[in-house]
Amino acid sequence: MDELTEEQVAALVRRLEERVASLQTSIRDHLAQLRDVSAPGHDSTPPGDIVDQADAGLQRDEQNDAMSRETIEMQEIALAFDRLSTGQANVCIDCGEPIGFQRLLAQPTATRCVACQDDSERGEFLKARGNRNQNGIGTAR
Repeated sequence: MDELTEEQVAALVRRLEERVASLQTSIRDHLAQLRDVSAPGHDSTPPGDIVDQADAGLQRDEQNDAMSRETIEMQEIALAFDRLSTGQANVCIDCGEPIGFQRLLAQPTATRCVACQDDSERGEFLKARGNRNQNGIGTAR
């Protein structure tokens, strides 16, 4: 098994720390924007007409969706730090083969080698495609 050098681990740690700082800033910004958009269920009706109210609801949904994605990424980063601390950061979870350093540098939270990631994504695509066909979506009638 090709182990990461100390320099490679340090580079990955820096990349992950930089991403954490960026995500924390982004999440704070989303929270501030959510505070600016009146939340539903307050004692009074939000100002503006129905279009303004719908726009405010859409903005809330977009901010919540972005924060959800960023929170998931923060969890993935925490797992990447765990893998780094145990020496498993460059071990593919599917085949056990090494994940190349260049791949980890580009995607420090990667858990699969390129070949297994391709297989995984292809399987998800085919599964989604099969579900669409079973539901009559995308099929000729």
